Amino acid sequence: PVVCDLRDETSILQMFAERPGFSIPETMGASANTEAVYRALRNPRVTAELLLGPHVAGTWRRAMAAQSRPDAEQAPECPDGDNAVQMVDTMPLLIGLHDTSRLAFSGVSPREGLPHDGSKSTAHLHLSCFVGEGDAGEMFGVSHYDLYAVENKCWIPLNTEDCAWEEELVSGSERWRRSVQAIAAASPADCRIVHVMDREADDYGLWDCILSVGHEFVIRGCQNRRTKRDKDATPTVSDLRQGLVAVAHRTVRLSRRGGARPPASRRTHPDRDERAAKLEIRVGAATFVRPANYPAS
Repeated sequence: PVVCDLRDETSILQMFAERPGFSIPETMGASANTEAVYRALRNPRVTAELLLGPHVAGTWRRAMAAQSRPDAEQAPECPDGDNAVQMVDTMPLLIGLHDTSRLAFSGVSPREGLPHDGSKSTAHLHLSCFVGEGDAGEMFGVSHYDLYAVENKCWIPLNTEDCAWEEELVSGSERWRRSVQAIAAASPADCRIVHVMDREADDYGLWDCILSVGHEFVIRGCQNRRTKRDKDATPTVSDLRQGLVAVAHRTVRLSRRGGARPPASRRTHPDRDERAAKLEIRVGAATFVRPANYPAS
């Protein structure tokens, strides 16, 4: 039989890293190497936890080592009385990027354990990656991952230790909370973590979860939420934004969006050509009103 040593410099993992956009046969080249990969992946002892566990542990080591380097930026000292602020400013800052990707496996035969619609089997991979502070944006690696199957708009988590689907279904927003809670349990106590998420994470319960574990967040807004200015006034975010002064402008390049996509995806994110977008950044403070359907406790 063909034996692949994952520790060798020409290992399976390194070959995948060098050609991330290619299929397994295209990446492996020789048919013997391709067969070796499929044998490894079919082996019940080869699990996601076994393959990615060391990488996740390495992500935390790289992140903390980078933040403690002698050349790392140090925050200026605060005057007496601002000890709490000084402690936060001098803690290592880690920026966590969260996103979910849809994985589609074509073929009329269903993949074992995955929903199948007659032409393909699908799964959803939820990843959390950490980058460093500053313009360099040094990438440290994956800090947490979850794999889900979706049926009837319910998310079914995969237990990565035994590769079995869990019986408990979770909502779309719940998977973001699971990721935050797992990161909070694994992260060192002496670091400051800021979660960056897209509009799907604009959920009051998720905000509550992130703040409850002592982390911070930057989340793209999806809803025009009500805020509380005084006893009677409850202006929306759009109302408040009109009175704020722009503090920064940025131009970013947006990639083309198109191709074969589900109708729901096209409605939410219509096709577009590649273009440059101008961003205007305004800053202000607001107190958000708790939604009526969210428990007061």
